[in-house]
Amino acid sequence: MNEGPAILIIEDDPFLRFTLAAYLEDSGFTCLQASDGEAGLEAFAAHHPDLVVTDLRMPKLDGLEVVARLLREAPGLPVIVLSRASDETTAKQALALGARACLSKPVPDLGGFEKALRAMLQQEVPRMPRIDSVITCPECGFSKAEVMPTDACQWFYVCPNCHAKLRPKEGDCCVFCSYGSVPCPPVQLGGKAGKSCCGGR
Repeated sequence: MNEGPAILIIEDDPFLRFTLAAYLEDSGFTCLQASDGEAGLEAFAAHHPDLVVTDLRMPKLDGLEVVARLLREAPGLPVIVLSRASDETTAKQALALGARACLSKPVPDLGGFEKALRAMLQQEVPRMPRIDSVITCPECGFSKAEVMPTDACQWFYVCPNCHAKLRPKEGDCCVFCSYGSVPCPPVQLGGKAGKSCCGGR
């Protein structure tokens, strides 16, 4: 079993998928494979690879939706899309969503493909925090997805269901750190919940 960077290849063409995986594994990478977009997202959630290579035209879930969901879940993740010349418009949309590069299909130069992946893995990209969090009211159990502020603590939250006014627990900087499924952005980036996190109370 290789111990190199883990690469997830999402491609519905089995010959191309197996060819890329075999070459990369011979080069020291660990490869995961998925034959469609849904299977690719499941594989990512289970294994959290270091880089994802995805086709654009696939059954069940197309490449644009895959790119959008991957980068929503893991901002900063290196994603490379594979595209035929006829998919130029879709490829530009994938780049606009945050894909790092678009490589042509079929892949004629496997050595160049490997170099592109290694260069992508070495790029320094600032870590981006998630801004979505599901707040669960401790009074009535009602849950709602909310967008967190990125430049200030939210010290109060009124439950839309029972109208209870929530405040942070002792030691927490905001209601998201106390009741949210995801802590606030400053804490995600390594800040300590409390007075030093995002301005203090």
